[in-house]
Amino acid sequence: MDQQHILILVLAATAMLVTYKVTNSINPQDADNVIPTGYKKTQSRGDNSVNTGDVCGSAATSPNVSDNLQKILEKKYSRFLYCHICEEFIKLINIHITSNSTFQYFRAPAVVLCSRVSQLAGFGHSICNGIIDTYGPTILYVADQLILDPQTTCRELSFCVPKLISNQQSSKFHRFTQDKPQIQLDYPMSPEMTSKGDKPTKTLSVLQISDIHVDKFYKPGSPSNCDIYLCCHEDVNGTKPAGYYGEYSCDLPWWTVDVLVDSIKQIEPPPDFIIYTGDSPPHDIWKESWKGQLATDRDVIDFLNDRFDGINIYPTLGNHESFPANLYYSPLPDYQQLNRLSLHLWKKLFPLPKDQKTNIKEAAYYTALVKPGLRILSFNTNYGYTFNFYALLNWKNPTRDAQRIFMEKTLAKAKTNGEKVIIIGHIPPGDVPNTFDDYGQFYTNLVTKYSDVIVLQLFGHTHSDQYEMILPDPTEPKASGVVFIAPSVTTFTGQNPAYRIYHLDPVTFVAVDYDQYYLNITKANANHNPVVEKLYSAKEEYQLKDLGPQSFLDLSIRFRSNETLFQRYLRNMYAGSGANSDCDTGCKDITICETLSSSVTSWLTCVSGLNL
Repeated sequence: MDQQHILILVLAATAMLVTYKVTNSINPQDADNVIPTGYKKTQSRGDNSVNTGDVCGSAATSPNVSDNLQKILEKKYSRFLYCHICEEFIKLINIHITSNSTFQYFRAPAVVLCSRVSQLAGFGHSICNGIIDTYGPTILYVADQLILDPQTTCRELSFCVPKLISNQQSSKFHRFTQDKPQIQLDYPMSPEMTSKGDKPTKTLSVLQISDIHVDKFYKPGSPSNCDIYLCCHEDVNGTKPAGYYGEYSCDLPWWTVDVLVDSIKQIEPPPDFIIYTGDSPPHDIWKESWKGQLATDRDVIDFLNDRFDGINIYPTLGNHESFPANLYYSPLPDYQQLNRLSLHLWKKLFPLPKDQKTNIKEAAYYTALVKPGLRILSFNTNYGYTFNFYALLNWKNPTRDAQRIFMEKTLAKAKTNGEKVIIIGHIPPGDVPNTFDDYGQFYTNLVTKYSDVIVLQLFGHTHSDQYEMILPDPTEPKASGVVFIAPSVTTFTGQNPAYRIYHLDPVTFVAVDYDQYYLNITKANANHNPVVEKLYSAKEEYQLKDLGPQSFLDLSIRFRSNETLFQRYLRNMYAGSGANSDCDTGCKDITICETLSSSVTSWLTCVSGLNL
């Protein structure tokens, strides 16, 4: 699923909603009609702020993208449609800051902007007051500390197509990804893929739950087709009465989450431990408050703790746990409060080592021993998220670098102690165009360095069933890891509710298979009888030798020539809902590039060589 849209003020707002719902595209020429009269002249900044080009390291030159590729990318990642509008908004922000006016002075034109963009995108304007009040002050706080060059900023925040990689480099990449159905990858299996000695017959069972997004205001019979991006509320206008168990345009009610949990408890054997990869609150971002967000965070953790009593649950922080959603900046008191609550809640879920309490209070990351020889490393991915506008201030926030040092030291110590590590996070490193390249590059290098220690990498956030290859050199067919992205519990938008169970070798702790479960929400509503079923098992579904990185690299290559296999991947991506059944050649090529990318750079290397 493409993740969030437009920028600054309205972008920080209307954008937050357009990403989640298929809408009518906005013509770039319409941007001139969006910007209110009197705000179109760019003014320079004469202060000591830091330039975004210096912070982000991005080139400000225009991307060399063919017209056809531009259209394909805009269709696949609809936020690219808003490039010109983003640049105009950056100019408006600069004018506001240069004039030293207050937020209240700026609020009126910002609401007008939101209304105009929202209507162009196919939404009403009823949510704009809440959106601007929620995101406006934060955007201005960040912008006041930076010199916002329009081209650089909009490309760094992924509203504009990045500059593509040279043809020579991308051509080298595509030599090993062309149609080679019988390709043999000539390099050895990672050391951790081989068991040592006699192994027990019983595998370890690991449950992953992600992106619950429970909505306590879900109302059966309310409109599920509405003019704002989250429906099924009593106070929205629209058509098509919402079913009892859920709708694809809405978040899930508590009782449907309970159905899924009940089904998990019927599976034998029960999970040995559970991974929760974050995001508890719903997507009604124009109604949010700190009180509401923290209450939902608490409710979901308490619910999981109660329903899985006696089973350790290892959580990670999502981008929706905070207020406003997507924003996180540890130096500010509100986010310190979130960290303290996380500590209070998480220590109920598993035996938290005393030496990790400070890490959670500082920036919501930790490590813990699951059992002798197996360790969890949970890290805060919000530092790498392009819709966390505070991330533009990472250069002055020491906790981002402190977390990175901690991750490196944890893996190094695990290697010395002969331990294996499961890394868990919320936002996957290659979630282009929603992650900063710096995050993806750091993560790729880290996993490559400790590939013999890391046995599993579990993420969520996209709401889709996906994977990403860790390629140390995106021009060479050698993989050092595979990132598993689990589909969401929520149906928003277009997915059937789902969860996943991994089976680990009890000696090496390597994943030998996983089973994907889902609830067909359409059938549940029609039959008034929700039945959770197994959708597939990975090895059988994708004809895999094992779940190692080389097998998944081979799978990405086989997608090019095996359409049946690729269609299975598309079906599973949305847990069998059929939401993404329309995927032409350009869509297919870019989807394959997504599986081969763990950073913006590796994605660009792949996309740049497409013959589109």
